[in-house]
Amino acid sequence: MAAAIGQPNNNHSPLQKKQPKHRAVVVGRNPNPHLYAIDASAVPSFIPFVPFFSPIIPTPPFQPSARADYIQAWAPLAPSFRQNTQPWHALRAVLCTASNVASMLGLLPSTSSSNDSEAPFSMLFGTQQHQPKPSNPFVLNWGVHHEKNGVASVLQGFQNVSAHLASKHQLSIPSSVCAHEQGLQFVSHGHPFLQGTVFGVPSAQYAIAASPDAKLVGGGSEMLLEVCLPICRER
Repeated sequence: MAAAIGQPNNNHSPLQKKQPKHRAVVVGRNPNPHLYAIDASAVPSFIPFVPFFSPIIPTPPFQPSARADYIQAWAPLAPSFRQNTQPWHALRAVLCTASNVASMLGLLPSTSSSNDSEAPFSMLFGTQQHQPKPSNPFVLNWGVHHEKNGVASVLQGFQNVSAHLASKHQLSIPSSVCAHEQGLQFVSHGHPFLQGTVFGVPSAQYAIAASPDAKLVGGGSEMLLEVCLPICRER
């Protein structure tokens, strides 16, 4: 059996170092969430906010009782808050948004290990230490950076989309539209779906809002567009 004599040089070692499997998988293969992503300027018929209004709004209050005044003060301006800006993030911190509204209203099983039926509510509106965190940051970042890819794809093939909706759902919509940038859109407390919940009480302490990826406008019709992008995983 051959034996190595002396101490190998750290920079020119003749011996191959064995790495743990998880390390070998990660090194050199970190996914790039920006790959092939496009911005709004590359989307045909996309109309951004003009003029763009971007105030710096205060940090949301920690006490639940103070949220009503905070929401009432800034909700009228929320549709003009460009997504992923400071006011958009600040206001969303005290709202129930599209990513968790299904669990909040009991339409999906709770992801909490607790049997408490109010676990989703306490996670969202409890202390800041209990705010839910994304389980996969890469999936979240990839989706954020590629939303405009989805908008461009819908606009490019909108004639097919229009024909499909007309034949399958008997919806009369135009064959061509423009896409308008959207900010934070609030759901009215008077919506029938919210009656009987804390979101149906017009105190504005608890509110539901969403940030559509675009509003499609054409032929007298207006439609909100939300892009859901699949993630391909290598096996």
